[in-house]
Parts: sequence; C-alpha cells; structure tokens
Amino acid sequence: MPAATSKTPTPLLVELLWIPRFLAIAIFLQIPQPGPARVALGLGIFTTVWSYALTHWVAQPSFLFSPMFGFAVTARWVYMVVLNTAEVGFFRGTSSDKESPLKFGLWKKLKWSADLWFSWRGVGWNWEVSNIPRPVGQIVSRGRWLAIQIGAAIVNFAAQKVIIDYVFCRYYPSSNTVEAFTSLSLIHRLWISVIHLTLGWLFLANANRLIAIIAVATRLSVPENCPPSFGSLAECYTVRNFWGKAWHQTFKWYFNITGDLVATTIGAKKGTLLRKYTKLHVAFLMSGIQHYVATLFVPSPSWAWAMIGQMVLYAIIITIEDGLKSLGQQVGLKPGCKLIITPALRRNFN
Repeated sequence: MPAATSKTPTPLLVELLWIPRFLAIAIFLQIPQPGPARVALGLGIFTTVWSYALTHWVAQPSFLFSPMFGFAVTARWVYMVVLNTAEVGFFRGTSSDKESPLKFGLWKKLKWSADLWFSWRGVGWNWEVSNIPRPVGQIVSRGRWLAIQIGAAIVNFAAQKVIIDYVFCRYYPSSNTVEAFTSLSLIHRLWISVIHLTLGWLFLANANRLIAIIAVATRLSVPENCPPSFGSLAECYTVRNFWGKAWHQTFKWYFNITGDLVATTIGAKKGTLLRKYTKLHVAFLMSGIQHYVATLFVPSPSWAWAMIGQMVLYAIIITIEDGLKSLGQQVGLKPGCKLIITPALRRNFN
C-alpha cells in the first residue's frame, strides 16, 4: 500500500501500553472542572494522539484489539464529558451534595475518575448492563478474589499462547490478506473463524479481568463492581441473544447511547419500531466503525470494509430474525415450537 510506505512499524512498547495509555489520558482529563477548557483540552489531546498514530505507524494484525479499545475510550470520553457532565450524570447524589465530585480535591477527584474508568463495564447505579447481574451478597475476601482472578489471567494467557502457536498459525494462510482467506475452502474458513472467535473471547475476557485486578488491588473499586464482560453461553440460541446477552458487553453502553442520539435526532418516539431498529442498526454501525479504525493500522481496504459490512449484516440478520419471530407468534407459535390452533386459524384451515 502506498500510504504505508512512509510509516514505521509500531514500537513494541507502544503496542503494550496502548490501552493503559488511553485509560490514563481519560482518567487525567476527568480531573479539571467541567467547562469549555476541559472539552478543548481533551479534544486536542485525543486528536493529536490519533493523528500522530495514524500517520506514523503501521502494525501487524495482532494489534487489532488495542485500537478498538482506544477508539472506545475516546468515544466514551466524548459522551461523558462533551455531551454530558460525568460528575453529575455518573454520580449517585446531586451537584449540591458535600461528597459531589464537583467539590473533590485533586487526590480525591483522581481516585473518583480512576474508579469511573477502571469500572469499564459501567456497572453502577444508572449505567449498568442489565443482563449481567451483580453478585449476590458481598465478596468476603478481596485477597481471595484477587488470587482467583490473577490465576485465571495466567491460565488465559497460557491458553492464548498455545492456541496461537499450535492451532491458529497452523491453519491461517501465510499471506495475511482477504483474498488468501477467501481462497480457502468453506470448512477451512469456518474452522479459522471458530479459532479466531475463541481467541477474541480469551483476549477480551482477560483485558477486562486485568483492568479489574488493577482497580481492586489499588482499592479504587470493589470486587462487586467488576463482573465478567461475557454473559452466559446458554443464551446463544438466537443472533440477537448472542450479541445482546452472551458476547462481551464491554462497549454496550456507548453503542446504545449512539443509537439513542440518532433516534432522537430523527424524531423516533420511544416504544416505536422506528426507534427500536434505528438504535439497533446504528449500534452495529458504530461497532463496525470501531472495527474499521483498527484496520487503519493494518492497511487492507477489502479487510477494512469487510469489518464494517459484517457488523451491519448482523443488524440486518437480527431484524429478519425478529420479523420471523413476530410472524410465528401471529400464527400461534410459542417458544418450544408448539402450535396453538386459534379459532381464527381453525376457520382458515377449514
């Protein structure tokens, strides 16, 4: 690619510290008091970081996840700070309370901001992801929780290493292009996709786990506020459930906010199908853009557009799935494929 020739390989230290760096930027940008100065400072810093990275560095496919997370941090900061006031919108009390973040000193504001950003899943009093419930009761020992999570992180890293070295690299084409992948047989491509899905699950679960470990170990958050990022695999019996309940819920909050903003802008009223499916399609489009940003570091136009296309396609599939479900209910089908013969249906059959 001509655009890639002037770029240099992304330094290893930059790759390793990409997610921590974006979290650190977001945490410190939360410290200044709300106002135009904070907005201008934050937008300037995020714009500078992204502009430099995109114009100077090129990376290997292993770098895909980090830009996605960096994009999510940027978008979340914009929603919390530019379109909202985090100290008000993400605080249990009111701005007049003595314990309001608006009245915190430097150190206390830093701790509050770190807790807000390390609780990346957004589990809290008014921005909770509802389908992953809070733990029942209190977790007795912080130390025991940390020991379990650190052990799980080590096992996760080992599993990723084994799968990459002995499975993924064995079946993935040496030429890392869309053309090389699509030239493989359908079974081969499906097998690679399953492996890639497994690696994605392991990486994302561990990214969430490591952030939680740091937050709990430094006493910024409590274990109860650090649930897993994945729901139950038992929910994977529909495409809607896979994305909405089972697959990782890390970025669900700001996807939903994006859908709400667009739906409100076009005048879609609450409770209408227009609002429901506007939110659905916009959320998946936002996810596609997030995936697309990652491919800018691994130049491949066909791969980049495939990233957006697949996410939009999921929204279309869910819409069709919902339509078929609604049609089934209209003819008397209930969950479990049990046909209820209503009087109206009986007349039609006769």
